[in-house]
Amino acid sequence: MIASYDRLAALGDGRKLIAMTENGPIPDPDLVEAYGAGWRWFCTWEGDFLTDGKKNSLEHLVRVYNHERVVTLDELPDWSKYGK
Repeated sequence: MIASYDRLAALGDGRKLIAMTENGPIPDPDLVEAYGAGWRWFCTWEGDFLTDGKKNSLEHLVRVYNHERVVTLDELPDWSKYGK
């Protein structure tokens, strides 16, 4: 995925956030860091694609969603308090 990231980074010329959206397998945060890919977020498909164990094993999901470099929805602030 580093080649894809590098192409996108070049297109944005350092001025755009780069996200991995509608991706299949969830990226490994350790590999993302090792390769220097600055993906700002990922958003994989849901349902069986996510949970059937074929593309994303349960072991991988647990490790990724508990990784120190991954922010999950429950860790975000309550945005309803802002902007009213």
